[in-house]
Amino acid sequence: MKRFFLISRYIKAKSEISMFRQRADEAFCETWERFKMMLRKCPNHGFEDIAQLSIFLNGLRFDTNMLLDAATGDRMMVVI
Repeated sequence: MKRFFLISRYIKAKSEISMFRQRADEAFCETWERFKMMLRKCPNHGFEDIAQLSIFLNGLRFDTNMLLDAATGDRMMVVI
């Protein structure tokens, strides 16, 4: 794996995942797709499912987070 996925590339990809943020003009579905693409680009990222969900939710804009909370009846925070 190291031969095809350099350690510097791994560190950069993992850092980008952990610092994930929704862009100002980005819709929720676009944000979700971009996050999933980042995870696929670094298959050995090592983040557990709950950590991935936490990174994604914490990276959402305030307004998007409020809509998601309203749509789920504030149950997203219970999951984390």
